Amino acid sequence: MVRAGSGSRVLHVCEPLLPPSQTFIQQRMRGRAFHPSVLSWTRSDPTLEIPCPIVFSPRPFGTLGTRRGFRRLAAVLDEWALRRTLARSAPTLVHAHFGTVGLHVSEACAWLDIPLVVSFYGIDASVAPRRPE
Repeated sequence: MVRAGSGSRVLHVCEPLLPPSQTFIQQRMRGRAFHPSVLSWTRSDPTLEIPCPIVFSPRPFGTLGTRRGFRRLAAVLDEWALRRTLARSAPTLVHAHFGTVGLHVSEACAWLDIPLVVSFYGIDASVAPRRPE
């Protein structure tokens, strides 16, 4: 169990980082009991105020995934980059926004023994589970 305290850090994970239709996530990033920060790979709206520090984790190997033979290698390299970013951020808890994002960070959180909370908001809970991929 993670308890709120002066040293508790919550790393919110959003992809992309807050399009205008997802400002409701902004409210979850405003915390007094925890020290929030946010991790993303891309930023949707650079003018939108983010109420906490931002950590960007580029996917330097993602472009390899477009070539059939390199998809697996790209996935492994991206996973290691994510683990390294999470380890450097040293959160007490990771809060993934949307199920697809939670799935993406779940292995890294498990490997680093970081508790993970996933919030489902709509399409990720109703449509995405039926897709074969």
